[in-house]
Amino acid sequence: MPIEFHRDGPWELPEKWVWAPLGEVVDIHDGRRVPINAKEREQRLKGKKPEQLYPYYGATGQVGLIDGYLFDGDYVLLGEDGAPFLERSRAKSYAASGKFWVNNHAHILSARSVTLNRFLMHYLNYADYTEFVGGTTRLKLTQADMVQIPIPVAPFAEQRRIVARIDELFTEIADGETALARARDDLDTWRRALLKAAVTGELTREWREHNAPQETAKDFLNRIRGKRLSSKSTRFFDPDCSSLPMLPGAWAWTTVPELCISDQRNGISIKGSPQPPGVKALRLDALTTNGLNPSACRYIPLDQDRIASFKINPHDFLISRANGSPEFVGRGIYAPNIEEELVFPDTIIRYPLFHSEMLGRWVQLAWGSAYTRRQILGKAKTSAGILKISQDDIAQIAIPLPPESEMTEAINTFKAESELGDADDYLAQGNREAGKLRQSILKAAFEGRLVAQDQRDQPAERLLARLSDQADTNGPLRARQRRRAVLAAR
Repeated sequence: MPIEFHRDGPWELPEKWVWAPLGEVVDIHDGRRVPINAKEREQRLKGKKPEQLYPYYGATGQVGLIDGYLFDGDYVLLGEDGAPFLERSRAKSYAASGKFWVNNHAHILSARSVTLNRFLMHYLNYADYTEFVGGTTRLKLTQADMVQIPIPVAPFAEQRRIVARIDELFTEIADGETALARARDDLDTWRRALLKAAVTGELTREWREHNAPQETAKDFLNRIRGKRLSSKSTRFFDPDCSSLPMLPGAWAWTTVPELCISDQRNGISIKGSPQPPGVKALRLDALTTNGLNPSACRYIPLDQDRIASFKINPHDFLISRANGSPEFVGRGIYAPNIEEELVFPDTIIRYPLFHSEMLGRWVQLAWGSAYTRRQILGKAKTSAGILKISQDDIAQIAIPLPPESEMTEAINTFKAESELGDADDYLAQGNREAGKLRQSILKAAFEGRLVAQDQRDQPAERLLARLSDQADTNGPLRARQRRRAVLAAR
């Protein structure tokens, strides 16, 4: 049966190019996939040497290792489910070579003699999957739909030139991304060092030499105690500071509860809805590295008298008490000016700080330091796979406190020194531009504009005709391959 190809397709092609369904230009090896769960793979890895292990691939790349292989050669893997099909700048397809294993979340393809594996891979990272994927929460590209995806077939020699040029340009982009990553790492390292200097007093050492405090940190703590409304449910601890650095003379180690004017409390546990009506209740992901995000919320039915008990007020300090990620457990965010009515969930603890914006900003700064993070992770406990930290744990975590006047100087100096928003924006913009640039290169490539045409190149339809003749010669083999593809798609 002749191979189907077309002149018309999603866009106009150069003279010697044609469109063909993906299923006509690739062999599909999905029937050889064998998924193995993580527990079984873990058992199979025990006692094995590195040279006995092989890559284990999934929808978007390698997901682990295993002590065996199913494939040995050069293939193109395309996500079946779990791939970012509708995000044009993200990869859905990748090359796999040598000996490896594949689970059932990726299609396994090899280009037939009319095209190159890398030409195929690059195109599958450019193709529009909108009409070919289905599902709601998890998009899926079935084999039956995959084989219908139109692919431009260029003359074979031109494919080689295109692939070489794409790889050359992508290497330059990757080099730029590596440089951006190094710059980001350097920036993060510098900021951590700056934060350490701020919370140990080194940042304000010179200022301190010329400005004697009128009130020490202990005086400030006594003033807060005098304003405290109650301490019925709060337990106060003397934190263990033996492994913490020495602070300047007028500073003191303290705890978050010591800086509150009333008792802390856990939030409310009520199932909510993503849409009104109801009262806005924060989700745990509202506590971001950039501050409080009130739009990360749900809506819950709550009586007015209960709202007051769980409402977030100005100067509250919010700490996440439970999460599966070590990076997130114990995250603290200061809420200086909350104008809308928001309540907080039971995964968050609210600490009503003494009414000073400068204190709140300092607590958030000190809470994010390496000294605090080590204490948090040292006290957090795992329960049912979830990492948790309690009010009593938090009450034993020491944070540094300078005199109020030096606190103001430290925060302002830290802010001035670390205000590299332009650098952050530049780095983020660089990554976005890299993704756009790749798509622009692929667009030019598959519209026939990336490399010069060569009149000596054999038209693509002649390659397809030759492949059709081979298919007729190998009819029984092709019939078996088609039957396997149909069965695998069911």
